[in-house]
Amino acid sequence: MKYLEQRGTTGVTRAMGADKEAVCEKAFGAIFDSLPEGNFVVHDFNPGKGNIDHILIGPKGIFSLETKSHTGEVTFDGNKLLRNGKPFEQDFIKQAWANCFLVREILTQWGITTPLPEPVILFADAIVKVQGRAKGVDIVSIRYLPKFLERLPNRLSIHEAGRIYNRIGAASIL
Repeated sequence: MKYLEQRGTTGVTRAMGADKEAVCEKAFGAIFDSLPEGNFVVHDFNPGKGNIDHILIGPKGIFSLETKSHTGEVTFDGNKLLRNGKPFEQDFIKQAWANCFLVREILTQWGITTPLPEPVILFADAIVKVQGRAKGVDIVSIRYLPKFLERLPNRLSIHEAGRIYNRIGAASIL
């Protein structure tokens, strides 16, 4: 009986997590759709070595985006990200860099070495209190993504961004 109860609880927890992820993906989609013309987003990029949530290519550069649906207050203690003062269950900074290096590796194969892709962690529901970068990774609340991009200098033309977008899209394994 305990086994069945535990399986039922696990199933409900997973279903609630899936619902939360769906709501977050909708929020991310709405923000991505509101970005200015010339910004291209590859969703669920799979180069065969793992999955990258999103890659944003536009006039402001190339960004590997790791999206998180966690709630609470996100801070950085100089070494790791914290939620409500406690470490996350995973090292999101390490994950963001791994994804970014993978995008850089793929682009380098085509001779695209500038601008270098940059890692960003986007939180859908958290209050982000991180000032500056955390170990070279920008930590941003999804609602502030447009403002975050706006403050950056232009690094690509819309034509160049579109060309890179097409290359990246062709490299994804479905």
